[in-house]
Amino acid sequence: GTDSDASSSWGNTQAQELESSEAFTVNSTGPSLTAGSLSGSSFTSCSGSSGGERSFSVTGSSLTGDLTVTPPTGYEVSTTSGSGFNSSSITLSESGGSVSTTVYARLTSSASNSASGNIAISGGGATTVNVATGSGTVNSAPTVNAGSDINYSAGATIALDATVSGNISGTYTQDFSTIS
Repeated sequence: GTDSDASSSWGNTQAQELESSEAFTVNSTGPSLTAGSLSGSSFTSCSGSSGGERSFSVTGSSLTGDLTVTPPTGYEVSTTSGSGFNSSSITLSESGGSVSTTVYARLTSSASNSASGNIAISGGGATTVNVATGSGTVNSAPTVNAGSDINYSAGATIALDATVSGNISGTYTQDFSTIS
């Protein structure tokens, strides 16, 4: 072989490799992560109590690992409505590179009025997605003063006057039939 034969041979090999690679189509978009909008209109709670829940969807594809959901200060998150809330973070496990679940969020019992920030969803090789909480409202606990002791005789009728301050909703009832 001459130098021209060597380059010709290399050129044919390169052409064969190109022809082989053209038989394959590769579509790779990489890890993808999306979060839906929060349900409801705002986060609210009463001082000393956890707030009402709001939820949002999380969907991921082509993930390379689990996702971590981290709430801002004053908030807690869970994947179960009514229980399992954590104020530091929760893990969303991927299966076959995918995640599709609902995340529940609420104000913690120790939240400050106007608590706000982003709930961050990160990991799995995807770009972090933030869900803004807006400004949470923590109402002061209501107080009730029913006045002084009341003398009661069996079969008699009693009347109570009460003063309520703060935010309160619903109806409070007391069954006096078992008081002796």
